[in-house]
Amino acid sequence: MQITFADAEFASKKKQTRRDRLFADLESLVPWPVLEAVIEPHYPKTDGKQGRPAMGLSRMLRMYILQQVMGFSDEGTEDAVYDSAAIQLFMGIDLGRDAVPDATTLIALSATVGNSQYDPANFCCSQLPAGDSRAIPEGGHGR
Repeated sequence: MQITFADAEFASKKKQTRRDRLFADLESLVPWPVLEAVIEPHYPKTDGKQGRPAMGLSRMLRMYILQQVMGFSDEGTEDAVYDSAAIQLFMGIDLGRDAVPDATTLIALSATVGNSQYDPANFCCSQLPAGDSRAIPEGGHGR
């Protein structure tokens, strides 16, 4: 895959922001493959013959965790993906090539897993050591 000018410019920036460090922490703390394996059986599967094709689970989980950690609304999360190169990098989205999951798709994922025993935010927090300051606050849902 060829790197874009915007990617090259973003990669060469000198300062690592707090948001960059947060996303690096999430990348290392969240057991992405385990989380995907737990949620995948409950995630809607469609090939686009009836309705829109489903967004990739990995991308949607990243969007959901991003929403919980940052305290964004569903629409605010979608807007943040468009606005922030750091968020696009975290989610693995190239705006010139990839579709951004919309707020409605995020709402559907929240309905599927957010109020169940498979809530990714609670699952991730349960994996942190006791007293870790990176845990999502009690009631950390951004709605």
